[in-house]
Amino acid sequence: MKVISLFLLTIALTYSCSQSPIKKERPFYGDRPYYFNYDNFDPSTVAAPPKEGSAQDKKDLLIVEKYQKERTAQDCHRAVHEKIPDYQHFFSDIGPFPKNVPEEVDEFFWKIKSDVGRTVSKVKKLYNRERPFKRDPKRFQPCEEEKFGKSYPSGHAAIARTMALILETIDPKTAQKYEERANQAALNRVIGGVHHPSDIETGKAVALMVFKEMTKNEEFQKDLYNLRSYMK
Repeated sequence: MKVISLFLLTIALTYSCSQSPIKKERPFYGDRPYYFNYDNFDPSTVAAPPKEGSAQDKKDLLIVEKYQKERTAQDCHRAVHEKIPDYQHFFSDIGPFPKNVPEEVDEFFWKIKSDVGRTVSKVKKLYNRERPFKRDPKRFQPCEEEKFGKSYPSGHAAIARTMALILETIDPKTAQKYEERANQAALNRVIGGVHHPSDIETGKAVALMVFKEMTKNEEFQKDLYNLRSYMK
């Protein structure tokens, strides 16, 4: 009898595990464009960052310093939690999809992250602006150091804003919450000490540009339409 019970329990556990959503392992970014052809994007069309030592640059650093002095341990925890710029970390608790995000939704937003991230990377490479704590290690101590990447513009700000624009499109009644969350995710990068305010603003501008171009892409239009079928 015990053998039969153990057998039935094994079958039940195996079945329940097979029903659980298993997220596909993906690289941080893809190796090709999906909805926006960043290969043809000219990064010089994005305005340059404030010149080092200029009034705007000094203002940037003063704001970073202000947040550093005023931030709490909870602020730092939130900033570090959002280190990975994706739907799960930015919007899963307020988004229109089930808690266990369907694979198709997860893949869609990964493609968005990849296209926006690759676009931002081209601008970063062009302007080569260092992060605040690398410019002045004695003055700035981030919540957690970013080992890779330059500062301008902010990829997190661009990715969060692009995703918010998408969510606002399919769930307009919650648009304000998505915009506020994207803004907070962007600001957390300044609070965390890894970005200047001007990095954030330009990241948002890049997001608007990329999103506008994405809406002209037929594959994006189709996948965006299909996304609605997974909403709660």
